[in-house]
Amino acid sequence: MSGDDSRRNGMETSEPLDDDLARIVDELAERRRRGETLDWPACLRQHPRHAAALKELAPAIEILAKFGETKK
Repeated sequence: MSGDDSRRNGMETSEPLDDDLARIVDELAERRRRGETLDWPACLRQHPRHAAALKELAPAIEILAKFGETKK
């Protein structure tokens, strides 16, 4: 299925958006691993396009950070 076909079927690709979200999640998890306390409301304001996803992912980001700490 070509990109045009997927858009016509309501399945617009979001790879750049997904890549951007993955980068943000990695950055936030790394900050937590370094011991930084995240100001979640500020993070959501800083990334408004991803705010809904980040709000849902916040608990997972905290877990990722803890997992990273135990690997040391």
